[in-house]
Amino acid sequence: MTTTLEIKLVKSSLAIDYVKINDKIDNQTCQEMLGVDRGRTYRLLTELVREGKLVREGDGGSSREMRISYLTEILIGNLK
Repeated sequence: MTTTLEIKLVKSSLAIDYVKINDKIDNQTCQEMLGVDRGRTYRLLTELVREGKLVREGDGGSSREMRISYLTEILIGNLK
């Protein structure tokens, strides 16, 4: 049986992997990728920002994007 925590970890990993490949993610892209509603992706992305795994960029509203954080880049060895 898969737990809620395991599902959340998989979704978080998918979002981070997407950013590693595409350099950024927004809420709409995350919704489409994970097949969940806007509120769930907002909470997921906000938590990843709070954990220091993503950095929020943009001036707010729908133009806001998430990029991988500097610390995460160091940990995964992808520092540009």
